[in-house]
Amino acid sequence: MSLGRMQKIICDNPSFINEKPPYRRYYLVHHLVCIGMVKTFLDFQSLSKCEFDLNLLADGKSIYQIAYEWGSFNFADVIKEQNPDLLYQIYEPSVECLNNAEIYTNIIQQKSFLFADENYDPHSTGKKKNRTEFLAELEENESLSSSKQKQIKSNNQARIKQSFSNEN
Repeated sequence: MSLGRMQKIICDNPSFINEKPPYRRYYLVHHLVCIGMVKTFLDFQSLSKCEFDLNLLADGKSIYQIAYEWGSFNFADVIKEQNPDLLYQIYEPSVECLNNAEIYTNIIQQKSFLFADENYDPHSTGKKKNRTEFLAELEENESLSSSKQKQIKSNNQARIKQSFSNEN
């Protein structure tokens, strides 16, 4: 799509400039940053109806962070000149992010508990646990005494060390 056509679409629909389809990773401004199109960014800003929201986050990162990650240092300098406050904003994780972290932690703990089982064989074709069984075991294991948990952790560490020494 040509730049002129893109500008016309955005002038006709100014809200599009700060919207992102659900299947896209970035907003328009983030795409411009990734490919280092500073001039295009400034051209869009010069249009009367176009106001980029530079506070939009993509992957939980600010536009300034993305500029540095993608090596668009000229773009980062333009952003810094226009909005120096963006450099110092601290973002709190969303509720969705916190919930996902808890889910991933439980998955990791499930693997740890499997290693804690003396009879666990990773190559076994035995029955795998469904979510309900896993959550029940998780609750049971959370109630273990701290000394038992320390013992399990120690056993896990010993097994990991042993597996690494066997591989070498």
